[in-house]
Amino acid sequence: MLTDIDKETVPFRPNFDDSKQEPSVLPAKLPNLLLNGQVGIAVGMATNIPPHNLSELVDAVVELIDNEEATTDDLLKHVTGPDFPTGGIIYGKKSLRTAYTTGKGGIIIRAVANIEENPAKKDGHRIVVTEIPYALNKASLIEKIADLVRNKKLSGISDLRDESSRGEVKIVIDLKKDAYPKKILNQLYKMTPLQTSFHFNMLALIDGIQPRVLGLHTILSEYLKHSQLVVRRRTEYELKKAEARAHILEGL
Repeated sequence: MLTDIDKETVPFRPNFDDSKQEPSVLPAKLPNLLLNGQVGIAVGMATNIPPHNLSELVDAVVELIDNEEATTDDLLKHVTGPDFPTGGIIYGKKSLRTAYTTGKGGIIIRAVANIEENPAKKDGHRIVVTEIPYALNKASLIEKIADLVRNKKLSGISDLRDESSRGEVKIVIDLKKDAYPKKILNQLYKMTPLQTSFHFNMLALIDGIQPRVLGLHTILSEYLKHSQLVVRRRTEYELKKAEARAHILEGL
């Protein structure tokens, strides 16, 4: 994010009380807007950009460098979708393409859940959830399932526990002997946040002034313009330093 910031690669401006200078933008080597994702609310506007895979973004940027005529569909061959840290499965390629083309749209995210034989009960089954939708709190999910069971809106569940370890999600739902596992799993998707939606709203500032909703192609194009400017400014700085050194050497 800060590589070559000391080589006049980006403009500086006064901070809030005019006591120091701060960069107006960072000379990022990667399109961090897409890499880490962004969520923000301002006056009359908001942004919601999902995080993405590092390798996929790099491949898409290279594609755009090599082929200036590349379309959004060409870029989507590399960026196959968001890369959420909590995992999950995205349903609907059409809605995903719309979101990346226009900068707005909704996608469905579903948890990864497998039906297994319960080792603790003969002829019993359990549902094991290993990936959950983005920004879903495990504790609130378990509480929601427990409330549905308590209120008799969801039957067939005998026990519920969180066996997650550091860096690994594992929510175990034990089922009663006479339960239908697939039916219960479908009910969980329908009645709990195990299936949820994520709404793209890729709003960002262009040149630090103009807020716009941007598609994938536009974001990467603007990032490349920024990168070209950073490289040019760094080269001019190094040239200026070399010329100053050459002037001293000539004098010597």
